[in-house]
Amino acid sequence: MANVQAIKALTVAAADLFEETGHAMASSISDTARAAAGIDPAIGTRRAAACDLVAGAVAAMPRHAKADAFGVALEAAIPHLAWFNSTNPDLPERYRSGHAFVELAGVNGHISVPDIRFGVFLIAPKVFYPPHSHAAEELFYIASGRAEWQQDSAPYEVRAPGTTVHNVPWRPHAMRTGAEPLLLLWGWRGDVDGRSYRIL
Repeated sequence: MANVQAIKALTVAAADLFEETGHAMASSISDTARAAAGIDPAIGTRRAAACDLVAGAVAAMPRHAKADAFGVALEAAIPHLAWFNSTNPDLPERYRSGHAFVELAGVNGHISVPDIRFGVFLIAPKVFYPPHSHAAEELFYIASGRAEWQQDSAPYEVRAPGTTVHNVPWRPHAMRTGAEPLLLLWGWRGDVDGRSYRIL
């Protein structure tokens, strides 16, 4: 089935790009996600408004083989994916309506894996994601777009495409996007059930 193959292909392409970071956490999550891609994924589609930004975000990615493969796979899989956005009332409305994520492999993923969460995260321009923390260790890979990131109470720092943001468990962190959408790969490991998530 085309939808099954599209999700599997995206999971593998995303894992390959995530592993490019050279970060040990990315390698571990990528290995798990690729191995899980042999399992037929659960099928269910859901679209979020921020999905309209995917084509522009993909077009803005730095060009290299694994990024290109990820971009092609993402655009092919969009109609088959279940995209979600947080409805937490403690988050700004602009963030709630201006982001979308899909969990490819994980506890709530298209492909069920108990120990990780791994997927694609998209955030619209001019969005503030306020300080928050959680028990899971987290790694973001910036596929396209620039944003300002904060960890603990340090000054915000601009991170460019091709770089990573690593958050150890319980580290407060925040982010604000600039004039362009932000396309990320994200991974969680450790305590991944999400109940520890807190807006600060």
